[in-house]
Amino acid sequence: MHVRKLLFSLLFLCSLVILSSAQETHNHNVILKKGELKRVVTRMYPGLDTATTQGRLLYREDFDSSGRTTRLYRYTFWDVVSYDHTTTLEYNKHQQLSEKQSVSRYLNLGKRDSAYLATFGNDSDYTKITYLYDNTDSLVLVSKFLASDSNLIWKLDETTQYIYNKKGKLSLIIGSTPSGIIPGLNYTTTLKYDKHGRTIKKTKTLTVGEEKTRKFTYNKQGWLEREESTSSSSPGWKYTVRYVYDEKGHLIRKLGLRSGADNWHVISNYGYSEKGQHRFIENGDVYTYYDSGLIRSQIMTNADGTTIRNFITTYEFY
Repeated sequence: MHVRKLLFSLLFLCSLVILSSAQETHNHNVILKKGELKRVVTRMYPGLDTATTQGRLLYREDFDSSGRTTRLYRYTFWDVVSYDHTTTLEYNKHQQLSEKQSVSRYLNLGKRDSAYLATFGNDSDYTKITYLYDNTDSLVLVSKFLASDSNLIWKLDETTQYIYNKKGKLSLIIGSTPSGIIPGLNYTTTLKYDKHGRTIKKTKTLTVGEEKTRKFTYNKQGWLEREESTSSSSPGWKYTVRYVYDEKGHLIRKLGLRSGADNWHVISNYGYSEKGQHRFIENGDVYTYYDSGLIRSQIMTNADGTTIRNFITTYEFY
């Protein structure tokens, strides 16, 4: 059954860590480098009034005094079911992420959820991901395990292997599953770089024989200017993305061009405040900030200007 995911939580999470090609937007990652941030919490409100309702917890991330994430909560809702994820993270003696364990819990928040759960059940999903590094501290293997219940009898689901060239650059990615028959998870990806170390080509070959290629070109400032995607399963098909910047290096527009089309179409527009903070995207979402520069809110509106979602973020510090 095809389900269109409405990932508002992911949308807002992305807004917390937006990067321009030339410089980093001032956000909570800046403070993380200093080890001062203890917790980030985002709540979702149905409108601008946040005084008379607590809002729905959408996102929470806890950090230790070194700035490492120790616990993560995220709420997601589909067209047919709502669920949340709670993730705990562990690190090795070299302070590298070594393991993540997540519990995805299905919620019963309305008629749609009730109907879905009655058909498919409400058992929680359990996931464990382990990370392995070589003696140069480069990530070489990511393994994903699943468990069907809280007894946590883990079963390998998929692995991703990373191989590096003599210069230490990632050159090959190998994805695999125990059965070897899931097309999207069984593949190899090769990467090529220019003399400046920038990625100029990625080629993903699926076990079913399809080859997907992405090529990247850069302007004289070194910012990504164009990305072209092709697929062997659709000869003659090409999709091109063009990135447009202002004089300060801020990404202000993404344009797309499909093979056979005469004109570019707008994928996204981006706007910034006088301080260079990200302000809005294509659909008119507006961002506000605290005096410190940390993002405070993202306001989503309909075409008529009616607020449909208001995301408010608060911070705690050590």
